[in-house]
Amino acid sequence: MNQIQVFISGLILLLPGAVDSYVEVKGVVGHPVTLPCTYSTYRGITTTCWGRGQCPSSACQNTLIWTNGHRVTYQKSSRYNLKGHISEGDVSLTIENSVESDSGLYCCRVEIPGWFNDQKVTFSLQVKPEIPTRPPTRPTTTRPTATGRPTTISTRSTHVPTSIRVSTSTPPTSTHTWTHKPEPTTFCPHETTAEVTGIPSHTPTDWNGTVTSSGDTWSNHTEAIPPGKPQKNPTKGFYVGICIAALLLLLLVSTVAITRYILMKRKSASLSVVAFRVSKIEALQNAAVVHSRAEDNIYIVEDRP
Repeated sequence: MNQIQVFISGLILLLPGAVDSYVEVKGVVGHPVTLPCTYSTYRGITTTCWGRGQCPSSACQNTLIWTNGHRVTYQKSSRYNLKGHISEGDVSLTIENSVESDSGLYCCRVEIPGWFNDQKVTFSLQVKPEIPTRPPTRPTTTRPTATGRPTTISTRSTHVPTSIRVSTSTPPTSTHTWTHKPEPTTFCPHETTAEVTGIPSHTPTDWNGTVTSSGDTWSNHTEAIPPGKPQKNPTKGFYVGICIAALLLLLLVSTVAITRYILMKRKSASLSVVAFRVSKIEALQNAAVVHSRAEDNIYIVEDRP
């Protein structure tokens, strides 16, 4: 009877060891991942090994790293490191720049003196690619940039769109209908208004810069955004500069032409004055010669008998 009790007690003690249990660890591609493993140094410092796969009956299969309790004595790759205090029993394995092929089972084996006293922990690592996150989108609003007198725009629809909401609950079934009729809208650069009746649960943005939203309770909310200052148009300034430069160039050319015309006129006037004086002198000389010849003729006539 006592032997049967001892046998049953032994089976109960061996039963937990027969069931494989893994510690699950998840990692992200491109980031370091740490598999935690520690032991108590109360009875002294001992050797530890890390390997791929389940822990065998002794040592480690496909050994990745080995430590003598004070420092690392074997390292398969520089990606495998023990960043904890090894002499204090922290032998956690850190895998740098993890990839999807690193997924699988890992064994941490702390060798403790004695029969079947080794501390064994099996980890199940899952390395998955990083999921990109998108920033939340915000509704865009537009503001009118037109200036001048306010203009009135009237719209008239040829049909009346309806939005029907049907309740799928038990009878009686009720049907609700909302009708949207556009109203004449006045467009002014200093004031923006909009009227919406019975809109769906989405958030539209009209061309007048008005954002209208409604929740699940089909409640309407209209928000008018005041227009800001009109933005400066760099193209307009560029054209103004070109016009000013053209006017200055035209003024310069006109000034040169007028100055040249005045100088030519003065030169021609001086030449005409000189010619007039020369012709006047020649006329006076001719008159003197004629007068002297006339006097000679008179003297000759008087000498005759």
